[in-house]
Amino acid sequence: MMDSFVIDDVYIELKSIEQKDNRLFIDGIAFIIGCNAKDYADISYSLLFTENDKISIIKPLAKKHKSEITKKFAKTSEISYDKCWFTTFAYAGVDLSDIPKGNYQLKLQISCQGLTKTQKIRTNSDIDIDNTQFNTSTDSARNILFIDEIIIANSAKIANAKTEKIYRAENGINVKFKHKPRKYDFNHIIFVFSGFLNAKPGNWDFLNALDNCPCDVIWIADDFNDKYAYYLCQKMDFSIRDAVQEFIYYQIKALNLTKDNVTVTGFSKGGSSALYFGLYLNIKNIVTSVPQVKIGSYLNNNWKNTANDIMGKNYNSSHIVYLDKLIPNLLKKDTNLEKNIYLLTSEYDVQYKEEILPYLNDFSKYNNFNLLKTYSVFVREHNQVTSHHTALLLAIYYALASEAVPKFGNVDFFGSQPTPTPAINDEECEPHAEIRYVAYRDNKLFIDGIGLLKGVHVVDYQDIDYTLILKNDTNTFEKKLAKLHRPNITREFFQDDFVVYDKCVFTTFKQKGMSLDDIAKGDYHLFLRIITKTHKVVEPLFSKSLIAIENDKVEFNSNDKKAILTIK
Repeated sequence: MMDSFVIDDVYIELKSIEQKDNRLFIDGIAFIIGCNAKDYADISYSLLFTENDKISIIKPLAKKHKSEITKKFAKTSEISYDKCWFTTFAYAGVDLSDIPKGNYQLKLQISCQGLTKTQKIRTNSDIDIDNTQFNTSTDSARNILFIDEIIIANSAKIANAKTEKIYRAENGINVKFKHKPRKYDFNHIIFVFSGFLNAKPGNWDFLNALDNCPCDVIWIADDFNDKYAYYLCQKMDFSIRDAVQEFIYYQIKALNLTKDNVTVTGFSKGGSSALYFGLYLNIKNIVTSVPQVKIGSYLNNNWKNTANDIMGKNYNSSHIVYLDKLIPNLLKKDTNLEKNIYLLTSEYDVQYKEEILPYLNDFSKYNNFNLLKTYSVFVREHNQVTSHHTALLLAIYYALASEAVPKFGNVDFFGSQPTPTPAINDEECEPHAEIRYVAYRDNKLFIDGIGLLKGVHVVDYQDIDYTLILKNDTNTFEKKLAKLHRPNITREFFQDDFVVYDKCVFTTFKQKGMSLDDIAKGDYHLFLRIITKTHKVVEPLFSKSLIAIENDKVEFNSNDKKAILTIK
């Protein structure tokens, strides 16, 4: 029976499917033969709703642990299919209300360990399928029923910007994107490229910030085979770049626009991509923040795994140099000087001297080149430049969308330059001990949060120490905690005086959790001991919102007044 459900090394066996109250409920088994799916991070599932051959709407699915799948199908002990059961999140079904009425091809996309397969959903032909909800076909020789189409008859609204879609290029590359349609008569489109966030792709920069932008906005995901590609290539095959180019042209034509009505934008890696495609495709408006110009060297020095994906595992200096020259060559050869280019940067960005400064002369040839340089005390690192100047970037987008082209020239932003005057008296040093994350898994407690004394600088790791205290009427236990560098905390807790709280985040060592095996059963109030060079306090832990977890080992509850951990 297993061979009947296998097509191109993919096993799919639908167990149930039903539309109800504008939601799709679906469950089943699906795996790529020989691809290990022991952990939840090893595999992911999505449903693709395709109305034509080009555009598909994506709906992510959840996974469930079922060890019996491994026992039934794994041919060796080295392979695990434990997480190869697909279902909907919280078994609540997939929301169909943002998919317009119509018939859609329905396919399952499986991504496992860098492999991605997209196939028709299939099941035993004996299963009962409602033919008013689905169109099916049968392979009688295999005794298999294929779900060809889903019939959506009760959709309530048009797809919104949060709806993920796929564009299938002529070369077979899938380009993931989200699209927020324009309002009123704004005749412009902004393409947003995203930077790095986590080890794997999945982020959409400025997705919420551009919610109210009046023109069309399209976010393009740098997600190809579940890996980053700088929107360019994998293993030096530039089919990805060609697919992105085709997609951009497709959207410009579909909206009846010209390149003069287009803005490309992005931040960091996304800024590099905006700069590259803006020059490569001769786009009129380019808004880029802290881009990397020498892409190959940056990858080689900072993102080794992604460098292997993009240049190939055996890449050498020639590959690095080739990528390094992509943007500089476009800059030097570009003769269309009527572009509007806005470059946001900072000399406090460690990348500035290598990635920006050497190329400023090349940028200066454009008739409307705008160098926006920040010297704010809140911008001390690469990833702070964009977030601190969101308002400026939004102003540029809105102006371009309104056919009002800003011409700033060179701008140096200093801000108010608040003076660092930390408090010295205990009375002035109000403690803050806030829990922001709690989890219990693999018999370990994970806890993260903010621990600071208002007015006391914490610049380096040695400036502060944390201890978690668990206390009840009979016992007190202590657990040392680690620290994280999060410069955004300085900005979050700014009041009148500039105080550095960059290292004021507590967590478990290496963020791997802590064992509670040495702690007696009982209910414990949680406290945080904060030690700086000048102060030592013990403060009850709290959380701004309710946090509650419970299992057979522990129960945790916190609110704006206290935090209690019960060890069972």
